[in-house]
Amino acid sequence: MEFIARFDNNNSSARAFDHTSILFVSEIALVTQNVEEAAKKLIIEENLSYFSKQIQRSDFAVFGDDNGLLILVEENRTWFPTNLKATKFWTKIKIEHENKEIEIEHGSIE
Repeated sequence: MEFIARFDNNNSSARAFDHTSILFVSEIALVTQNVEEAAKKLIIEENLSYFSKQIQRSDFAVFGDDNGLLILVEENRTWFPTNLKATKFWTKIKIEHENKEIEIEHGSIE
């Protein structure tokens, strides 16, 4: 887990950081064997768009905006700045996009 400041959101605070400072989940990553294929599926089936501030790569794709990001990462890719390898874990997420709720369960984007 990491805490991310999104300065473009204009929600700064002068008070000391504590648990009440957490506003929302900024990012969630799903590990897949083929990022490009999974990304195409999300674009075609769910009408998601790539995050404009991130260069898309064959092993790393980012969808969303400064309010929330869905990240696709290739299995065994190293998580910067550690030596930890990306591993699949069961995950179920719900995203609201264009007034539509999208539910993704680990493995459903393969």
